[in-house]
Amino acid sequence: MKRELTPYQKEALDYSSNILLTANAGSGKTFVLAKRFVEILLNKNTELENIVAITFTDKAAGELNKRIALEIDNRLEYEADEIKRKKLENSRRQLVSANISTIHSFCINILKEFAPEAGIDVSFTPIDQNTSNELIQLSIDEAINDLISDKEKSEELKYLVRFFGSKNLVVTHLTNAVYQRKTINQHLKEIYSNKEEEISRYFQNTFENLFEILFNKKIIEAVNCAEIINNHVLNQSKGNELAGEIAKFINEIRSIDFLFEKFKTLRKIDLNLFTQKGEVKNRGYLSKDRDKYESEIKKIENIFSDLRPFIEIEEPDKSSLELAKFGKIFLSVFEYAAQIYSGKKNQKGFLDFEDILLYAQEVIKLDEVREYLKNKFSYIMIDEYQDTNELQYKIFMPVLDNLKHGNLFVVGDEKQSIYMFRDADLRVFNKTKEDIKSSVDGGKLLNLPHSFRMAPQLVLFTNKLFAKLFENHQPIYNEVEYNELICAKAENESAKVEFLLADKEKEIKEAELVAGKIIELITNGDAELKDIGILCRKRNL
Repeated sequence: MKRELTPYQKEALDYSSNILLTANAGSGKTFVLAKRFVEILLNKNTELENIVAITFTDKAAGELNKRIALEIDNRLEYEADEIKRKKLENSRRQLVSANISTIHSFCINILKEFAPEAGIDVSFTPIDQNTSNELIQLSIDEAINDLISDKEKSEELKYLVRFFGSKNLVVTHLTNAVYQRKTINQHLKEIYSNKEEEISRYFQNTFENLFEILFNKKIIEAVNCAEIINNHVLNQSKGNELAGEIAKFINEIRSIDFLFEKFKTLRKIDLNLFTQKGEVKNRGYLSKDRDKYESEIKKIENIFSDLRPFIEIEEPDKSSLELAKFGKIFLSVFEYAAQIYSGKKNQKGFLDFEDILLYAQEVIKLDEVREYLKNKFSYIMIDEYQDTNELQYKIFMPVLDNLKHGNLFVVGDEKQSIYMFRDADLRVFNKTKEDIKSSVDGGKLLNLPHSFRMAPQLVLFTNKLFAKLFENHQPIYNEVEYNELICAKAENESAKVEFLLADKEKEIKEAELVAGKIIELITNGDAELKDIGILCRKRNL
């Protein structure tokens, strides 16, 4: 059965261009991936083994394999060309061995082909997270026991226990560091190979640059609001000492360039202008015409609430120096634990998830390996691309000779980037956008805005709410702009958005309201229990 494609989906099937496709949830992206896979097979002089489709989980890879199988079956129903039919039938039989997998499975296959070049045991064993966890805990315990018996190193360990507050917390942070060793090793190489004073300066410069980007406009706005309020107080009472002090600090801050000096003056304004609750003072200051300056008051209170954690820092020079010292000591202990962990894996020929990617990245740097893979893989498609990290980017980009060879198709949604604990990095998503835009043969940045899951009323509600929530997005925080959904369901399909509002005076709990609504839906015959989903912010709710 042929399924009608939207114009957006049709454009995404263009396999002559590199494409980055931003796809909303429920927009049919898996359908497009499957369709594109089969279109390439049929219309290009390529074989099943030349196409790679990478997904985020084994389950997703299995689902994509099924979708491609279904697409092939559908094509066989109406394909009249005998040559194409034969190719479809062969591909259907061989689909079980197709390169449809997670990035880790893809890299395992590369390492099996090039184990000697990668410098690993040919019969290496990939280990799961549980086995990795056990080995890491054993390694950290062994490292701590060794360090306790070493006079110099035991002082480092004592320092960390004092810094974190307990031995258990030291173990927790070391464990997390071993999991994140790719990033940690990068910091070791780029930052912590320097002296403490140089590291301290690096921290201060980085802090100042980011702070300027995030808060410079807010500080100017806050000072302007403070001046408006303060001038009013002075006009009402020229001899007001508090307003006179604040006026002096306002003039002072405008002539300061050095950030940490600016903090000191902002702190003086804070202590004079606000109560302990963070509200603009009333008694002895703005006691009259307060309602006239409601907008300025609200703005300045909010801005200073954001600034307070920074301007209350005492002696920032010492803080950054202490942070540099801590980093050097922590990383010294981390390196020792990481070496023990590596030794335990090497003894048994184990590779964990991180090793698999790291070894693959290194072996792909070899000219003969890269040339072989370049000739083998002509089309690479990657799903859930918002969850890709820098390491994965450095694996598949060289295979395509940085987009000078073959074809890249990636699909994702920046709004769904939630896996930062796996090193997912939205900067890679944006970097790939730039790569595709500037690729030699040109590339396309496309969208799949349609939602095939949501009724018109739900789409309208979502667009109205989230367009507002995503306003003024800040990329430094990994915030993204909103892409509106387009409803792909029939207009006569009905749905409702309702709010259940609790009355505080009656103390009706949220859970009781939800339970009552469920009973109402079932009693009225509007739904069965299996039709109802409940989303909570955290499990204990």
